[in-house]
Amino acid sequence: MKTSSQSGAGWRPRLLAFVMAVAIAVVWGAVVQTQFNISALQGIGAEIPLSLRLQMSASDLLGFSPLYSIIVVSALIIALPCAAMIAHWLPRLRTALFALAGGVAIALAIRLVDAVTPPPTLIAATRDIAGWLLMALGGSLGGIWFALQTRNR
Repeated sequence: MKTSSQSGAGWRPRLLAFVMAVAIAVVWGAVVQTQFNISALQGIGAEIPLSLRLQMSASDLLGFSPLYSIIVVSALIIALPCAAMIAHWLPRLRTALFALAGGVAIALAIRLVDAVTPPPTLIAATRDIAGWLLMALGGSLGGIWFALQTRNR
C-alpha cells in the first residue's frame, strides 16, 4: 500500500517540470518580444546601447511575463498531456512530440488571443511570421524540457 508521500512522488516532479517548461517559454517569449520591439525602434532611427537593451529586457521580463504566463499555461496545460497520450503509442518520437505540441500550442494560443483582442496584435513580435514562429519556439523548448524531465528512467 502506498503512503501519501509515495503517491506524491509521481506528480511533484511532473508539476516542477511543467512549471519550468512554462518558465522557459515565458522567458524566451519575453526576450523575443523585447528584441523585436528594440529592432522596430532601431528601424526608425533610435540608438539603443547594450545597457539600455538589457534594461528593456529586464523590464519586459517583469512587465510582459505575467500576462504571457497566462497564455503559456493555458496552452501547455492542454498540449503536454495530449503529447503524453500520443507518445504512449510512439515512444521513439516522445521528445519530438512534446516539442511539436509545445510549439503548436503557443502558436495557436497567440492567434486565438489576437482574434479576441482589439487590433493591432497583443504581442507586437507576432505581427510577422518570423516573430510568431520565434515565440512558438519557446513553447517547443518548454516541451522538450518537459519531455526530458518526465521520461521514464
